[in-house]
Amino acid sequence: MKLLFALSFALSLNAQAFEIKESVDVALFEVDTEIGKENVKAYKGTLIDDEVEVSVLTENSGTLTYGCHRHGPQIACHEEGHDHLAAVLKDLSLTTFDQMQAGSFAAILKFEKTLVQRGTNLAAISSYKVWTTPGTDDDDTLQEDHVDVWVRFDYHLNNSDKVVYVQCHEHGAGNLACHYQQTGNLEPQF
Repeated sequence: MKLLFALSFALSLNAQAFEIKESVDVALFEVDTEIGKENVKAYKGTLIDDEVEVSVLTENSGTLTYGCHRHGPQIACHEEGHDHLAAVLKDLSLTTFDQMQAGSFAAILKFEKTLVQRGTNLAAISSYKVWTTPGTDDDDTLQEDHVDVWVRFDYHLNNSDKVVYVQCHEHGAGNLACHYQQTGNLEPQF
């Protein structure tokens, strides 16, 4: 019985360590997109209840803190203090088109901040695409009344053409959160 308990405890710790590592990786992707990984001096991940808090010490921006948690099978990290996006989503009964507009505006604000930190501005964008997908809750169940707004930015930075995706969704009542992603979910083709 002791062996079973010890094994169960070890597997639990291993799952927690994996959750922290995966969260740190996602947060570092956010940091790399926002300011460049060459500016990272140190980072740490801390499991707090059902969220992993990731703190990143940077060369120029001080400490950036992210709250990371599961959205279905994926981990999403949001920069702490993203309350400036709350005003974008005013009414929970918005139509899908209104949500798409609010989400794209929030994604542009997020990406503009990133571009400024990287020494450029919105003029670096060559195109952007906006679409929605059905949202999911933490156990990957589709939520009919919830949508994820996706924005793909094609841009030019440091003599290179790049692509980044921003996923925006409600995060609590009337609060809009946006996360960088490496790929877009169900991206439409024109």
